[in-house]
Amino acid sequence: MIVSLPDSICMLYNLLSLRLNDCSRLQYLPKGMRTMRKLCHIYLLGCRSLERMPPKLSVLHNLRTLTTFVVSTKDGCEIEELEDLRHIGNRLELYNLREVKCGSKANLHGKHNLNELLLYWDHGRDEYDKSTIGEATNHEQVLESLEPHDKLKILEVHRYGGLTISQWMRNPQMFRCLRELVMTGCRGCKDLPIVWLSSSLEHLCLRFMERLTTLCKNIDVEANTSVQIFPKLKRMELLFLPELDRWAENSAGEILGSVMFPQLEKLEIENCDKLASLPRLTIDYCPGIEEFPRGLLQRRPTLKHLRIDGCPDLQRRCREGGEYFDLIASIPDKYIEDVVMPSDGDHWMRCSISIIVSRQRTIQKIRSLFHSVPRKLLLVSLIKAREMHSSAG
Repeated sequence: MIVSLPDSICMLYNLLSLRLNDCSRLQYLPKGMRTMRKLCHIYLLGCRSLERMPPKLSVLHNLRTLTTFVVSTKDGCEIEELEDLRHIGNRLELYNLREVKCGSKANLHGKHNLNELLLYWDHGRDEYDKSTIGEATNHEQVLESLEPHDKLKILEVHRYGGLTISQWMRNPQMFRCLRELVMTGCRGCKDLPIVWLSSSLEHLCLRFMERLTTLCKNIDVEANTSVQIFPKLKRMELLFLPELDRWAENSAGEILGSVMFPQLEKLEIENCDKLASLPRLTIDYCPGIEEFPRGLLQRRPTLKHLRIDGCPDLQRRCREGGEYFDLIASIPDKYIEDVVMPSDGDHWMRCSISIIVSRQRTIQKIRSLFHSVPRKLLLVSLIKAREMHSSAG
């Protein structure tokens, strides 16, 4: 296993590309790399043991790729080394941001070739350091200084110890091109970037955010109004969010009674103990779904909206005379389309699910509902949800 590179590498003055991806034991790069003035690309993806960067990388003005930068307090290894590297693009992973001093500048806003930005307040080794909670103010100031340009496609924030998001994250225009947002280990943060109206976001992953209560806040509608959020979202993972108890609320703090995710294909919820309702179920053009899982409708007294179309066998069972007819009779808002066999084969390949079931804490797994649906179309799992008390429903 490579732990370090020989200093003689720095004599390769005409070297254009240095690829060290997945050198997981690599700890140090040669200190004299600033002499390699023709370097255009430095690939360090998967170098999880890297302790710091070689000093004075800022003089490598030809750099177009620098996938990883580990911040250090040593002279010449601070985050300011990035300020003048205006041409670096594609993916940039910043580690050990807890060492960044307030007021430091990396000029991420001016790096217009960046597509993916990953921010780690530690070394990215799955270490949760409770001591960072007391540094919340510094974390917030650092995050504010790391404002990128507004055409990012992927943004990840890991182990951020601040209590609030930055001002630039409150501007929806910042995320007009964003396709993926991941936030993990942001244990004190109570808010999310304003991405729920984004027309580009396809993947949302939230993990270990202990103070997050609401996905979408300050939506300008009245309570009990149906609202469509995350219009293009296809995958959503909500894992270990113990205080999450609502999907959306308006500017008065009132819970919105009905929410829809019109393009959602995969939903995974794990250890979200307070999330009590998933009030709208819409199944469109999933002909492989023939039945609900055993006991689903009997356990769903708070299911408020049901729409089924393009699922001929399931539709027959829900209509008058079918085995599910009495079970769905009490649902106040339901639409079961007449069974019509699609003439276009492509229709059989479309599948959209808005919100799956209600009372998440009472169900063990819902994956069995979709056993007959091709895996590439849909995977929905609610994992480690609390089992319903035997006296309920």
